[in-house]
Amino acid sequence: ATCVKEANYVPCNGGNNQVTWATTLNAVYYIVVQSTSSTAGGEFSLQIDTSQSNDVCDSSIAAPLGNFTGSNNNATRDTIRACNNDATQFITTNPGSWINVQGTGDLILISAACDSHNSIANDDSQAATTTSSLTPFEADCMTCMDFVHYNDDNNQCNDDAIAFLSSTNQTYHIHIAVSNNFELNIQSLLFNAICKFAKVIQLEDIITTGMTTNSTTIIPSALDSNRQEVADFDSPGVWYKFIGTGTIVEVASVVHDDDADEDVSAGDARFTILKGNCDDLSCAVGGFGTCPSRYHASWVTEEGTTYFIVVHGATGDFRFHLHEPEVLARDNCDDIQDQDIVSVNSGAHPASTLGASAESNGVCGSFTTNGPAVWYKIIGSGENVTISTCDGRGEFDMLLNLYAGDTCDSLECMNAQYGNCYYHDHVAPYVNFVSELGKTYYVLLHGLGDGFGFFNLHYTTRAENNFCTNAAVSVVPSTVAFANKFASVESNEFSCDNVRIDSDPGVWYRFVGSGSRVALSFTESVSSMTIYSGSCEFLQCVVGLSSDQSQYEWVAEDGVDYFMYVTAPVPDEGTGTHEFRLAEA
Repeated sequence: ATCVKEANYVPCNGGNNQVTWATTLNAVYYIVVQSTSSTAGGEFSLQIDTSQSNDVCDSSIAAPLGNFTGSNNNATRDTIRACNNDATQFITTNPGSWINVQGTGDLILISAACDSHNSIANDDSQAATTTSSLTPFEADCMTCMDFVHYNDDNNQCNDDAIAFLSSTNQTYHIHIAVSNNFELNIQSLLFNAICKFAKVIQLEDIITTGMTTNSTTIIPSALDSNRQEVADFDSPGVWYKFIGTGTIVEVASVVHDDDADEDVSAGDARFTILKGNCDDLSCAVGGFGTCPSRYHASWVTEEGTTYFIVVHGATGDFRFHLHEPEVLARDNCDDIQDQDIVSVNSGAHPASTLGASAESNGVCGSFTTNGPAVWYKIIGSGENVTISTCDGRGEFDMLLNLYAGDTCDSLECMNAQYGNCYYHDHVAPYVNFVSELGKTYYVLLHGLGDGFGFFNLHYTTRAENNFCTNAAVSVVPSTVAFANKFASVESNEFSCDNVRIDSDPGVWYRFVGSGSRVALSFTESVSSMTIYSGSCEFLQCVVGLSSDQSQYEWVAEDGVDYFMYVTAPVPDEGTGTHEFRLAEA
């Protein structure tokens, strides 16, 4: 006789023991029942049942990538295997079946589908430290894989999932311990799609990698030691890590290859910066709430600390650069160079406060901050001007100060703003003003607190009636056609009757009431129109009208100034007009 399988004694259900094996048709098998000691003896009962063919590892069923449907209705308990992983012991004590998958050379992710992930069979009579519905083993059916086990109640679609690195064409056996029918999802992902297998990189590395569409977002990947979510990724991502040196570092997309003269990077790639270890992560570069994602990031590293860079959002190949950036500090008004005169070219001017010293002098109004600051200059054009950092690309909270003066020694404060624009991790300022032709203006941008980093400074000329103080004069009756191609978006502080006015660009008009009843109407292309009385300094809401309220009548009091702010979307081609009408009712 040839030994088929030996069942080691493991107490279960009052001392019963069990052995399962795959039989050969018409073969004869002998079962030896032996006591555990030389003196023990007595009666016993022997039950022999047939079960499904793949409830032993030796008869596992091959499962391809994609969805796999199976059943454990007739499954029994196979030989018990202890699997120690990340200080947690997983023991295959529950009845279950086996599948096998072929390695791809990348990460294999296996997760329970939505209709079966709550069917984990827990057998409390066994001495398992933790019971997993999925446990991976190598080709010998006994050697436990180095794997990551996920069991997170916040992830409603994948209550139980495992991930492990595979070798090409290597066979791996998976024990599935769920009750009744089940459906699995089997994926091959980029090897660094999860924190545990983050790729190690060095400062000054330029990283090129493949499409993140081969990655995953279905596992909660950034948790602290209390299993609380630190970062929420809404797109596929891959992980990198490096050790801090105590210096300022920057990570940014490389979107153009000068040698190849072509774009090589997906421009929508974003970065989330974490630190710690995979079991206890915290936000390294953050703001309010959940750790934010950024298009580029800069921060002071702690020497010896492990940092993780999660790259996500890109839909194709991407490239990024991790390095210690060159510090270009314009932290003295007298240091302003020709390239710092932002009025020479409209648009976005990449800027940075890296290495700038704290600037506490000359802060406008009641604002106070000792954050790093940089200076820029504007030469007036006689036009309406907006200076803004509101594009979501900034990395820190900022204060914007605007001055007028011929020299740095004769500055006059004109305005100071912070927090006009709110993003999920920081606030950003903008200032509107009417410039005088040839007059010199200075812009000082501070980091609030100890904030520093990169941002875009936007210089934009605006429509003549872009601001309330420059409202165009109208009369009753009249039909007004307007274009808002060069208009800006007003702050919602001018909201009237809960009608938001900060979604589309708008322009201002005014007329003087005569005591008669006025009828207002506008075309369907107008998104909102708000009417005020009083003055630009003290606007009083009369009515707020949204796009579905295109008509309104009221008595315009004799001699009272009425201001109208009208918004409309700008067509993609940047042209087009909109229309409103004033008439006596």
